[in-house]
Amino acid sequence: MGLLNPHDQHHNWAKSCALENTAGFVTCEAVISETIYLVRKSTKAKGAVIAMIESGWLNVLPVLPELRVGVIRILETYHPQADYADACVVALHEQYGSKVFTTDKRDFIVYRTRARKAVDAVFAD
Repeated sequence: MGLLNPHDQHHNWAKSCALENTAGFVTCEAVISETIYLVRKSTKAKGAVIAMIESGWLNVLPVLPELRVGVIRILETYHPQADYADACVVALHEQYGSKVFTTDKRDFIVYRTRARKAVDAVFAD
């Protein structure tokens, strides 16, 4: 998670996105799981993720079982490219219409909604 690591290549981009979206972001448990794994060696970074969740700035929405059809569609349509977290993010995007902020341009320029529209995404420079 570039926002938590000032040495990350995407830190400035992530910081800029955070400053422009002071109300916060919506995410899912799969993304939180990946994030905690990636920052596992840093107690400070894990604490920051927890603080973002507790403050409500990072709003973690449930995906299953309600959005299971969308998740399964992405996993099946884009196998083996799409992982579970990607599928959940696309399903949330379809459900709520929120923009996706990602450094994963390679995958998110390929994914399409049920209406065959591109995912409305903001990519790192």
